[in-house]
Amino acid sequence: MQQTLEDGTIIRPLSSAADYAACIALQHLTWGDDFSERVPASILMVCQKIGGVAAGAFVADGSLAGFVFALAGLHQGRPVGWSDMLAVHPRFRDRGLGLELKKYQRLAFLANGIDTILWTFDPLEARNAHFNVNKLGAEPEAYLRDVYALSDSTLHQGIGTDRLQLVWRLRSSRAEKALAGVVPDIPEGAAQAPLFKGSPPLPAETGAWLRIAVPEDIQRVKAQDLHTALQWRAETRAAFEAAFAAGYRVAGFFRSDPDKLCYYVLARASEEAGD
Repeated sequence: MQQTLEDGTIIRPLSSAADYAACIALQHLTWGDDFSERVPASILMVCQKIGGVAAGAFVADGSLAGFVFALAGLHQGRPVGWSDMLAVHPRFRDRGLGLELKKYQRLAFLANGIDTILWTFDPLEARNAHFNVNKLGAEPEAYLRDVYALSDSTLHQGIGTDRLQLVWRLRSSRAEKALAGVVPDIPEGAAQAPLFKGSPPLPAETGAWLRIAVPEDIQRVKAQDLHTALQWRAETRAAFEAAFAAGYRVAGFFRSDPDKLCYYVLARASEEAGD
């Protein structure tokens, strides 16, 4: 499968030795020179033979502007994709290329008979939360502690590697609306729902909606004050674990200009809209 974007960028499967070498180089550029968990050419090639996706976005001069890599497998007895890596070269960021790569990944998996993709992301990364929840319509379904404890990537250092696991139901109305540019609707009043920091525990009479705050830029916080960044990690870990255990699920994500913070809006399962 091949797609050509309006600017002439071509998204297609990685297929040549040069493609694989460029993908490995971009992995190092993204996750650091000391990153030892890079995906080698052999896996980039083999995954495509069993329903996975290893595709790149190539600009007019043939350069690799970004790539997406995902495996195919089973989860709870059903075929799913696991989106392991997505990276865009710094020269081509903030142009919507990451979204186009995810759209391509979606169509490629649907063509292979797979309608669900899983992956993880750091809940403290506000840009990623906006991308995953609002742009894609993916749904955080579990909080995982220190997923990449042994990673040597420079991006994984300092505050641990807790992650939210996402499920992207490719045919859901939530996903289709998000891909059409419709941001998940947050009912009136939910944007001012109680702010939950994980302590004290949720009381039984807690209402239908909660908010969990994160900073606009956790990397900047980490660079300026590691102790504050660690506090953010501890508070959000406690909050997500308690909220999920009580039956809440993420319904939306938004930025608040007045206080320069971002918020996950969580709804009890009975209140959550969408399918």
